[in-house]
Amino acid sequence: MSRAPRHRAAPAAPRARGWTAFALALLAGVAHAASFAPTEFWWLQLLATGALVALLADARPRAAAARAWAFGFGWLGAGFWWLYISLHVY
Repeated sequence: MSRAPRHRAAPAAPRARGWTAFALALLAGVAHAASFAPTEFWWLQLLATGALVALLADARPRAAAARAWAFGFGWLGAGFWWLYISLHVY
């Protein structure tokens, strides 16, 4: 009997760690807030959410919590800008 050819696994994609992942999560949160109404960058929501999922995929629980907190903080901080505009302009 012949054996099936062995396939090599693809090399793992480089993952962000430590402060780099924290900063990327913060930036993804800001990008998520930047996709709101006055701007027409609706596709940023998809990219920001995908970035968050990618950052959380291989993280340990404590690192995942820190990255999710950074995403939420960036979203909240940038969201205040959007809230100010929506309350005072419209």
